[in-house]
Amino acid sequence: MNNIKFRKMKKNAKRPTKKALSNLPAGLYWMAIIWVLGLIIPCRIWAQNRVAIEQAWSTPIVAARNLAVSCNMTCMLIFPAAIQSADRGAVYVLATRVAGAENVLKVKAGRSGFAPSSLTVITKDGQVYAFNVSYKSDPLIWYWILGTKRKTNNCQKMCA
Repeated sequence: MNNIKFRKMKKNAKRPTKKALSNLPAGLYWMAIIWVLGLIIPCRIWAQNRVAIEQAWSTPIVAARNLAVSCNMTCMLIFPAAIQSADRGAVYVLATRVAGAENVLKVKAGRSGFAPSSLTVITKDGQVYAFNVSYKSDPLIWYWILGTKRKTNNCQKMCA
């Protein structure tokens, strides 16, 4: 086989130890430890943040649209798919589905001069629509056709 011979250690012989850092003076020992940790910890933090940043960039951002409502006029939101759920940010934002049309939502102010709120609508095709709802006594836009790029008359807002 191999011509390697192993020596037997004596019973009272001291085993060799690896104390390279312990032979340093106390100040240098701790400086070496801090230096090594200073290299390892930032690398770990950067690696974890990098994963979080990549996940954040891969998540689509939903841009909120500004929606002005009043007490006297009803705003109609027409979606490309049926509405699955609608969440009002405050009770004074009135939102109801139109009977017979699953993709139309009526929005109106419950009181005048309210603080800005939000409205989030999720459709059955998985799209999320976010709105910043504010009060305006005479809103310019009453009908919103969402998800299309066509313009039918001056009262409608084009939304892609």
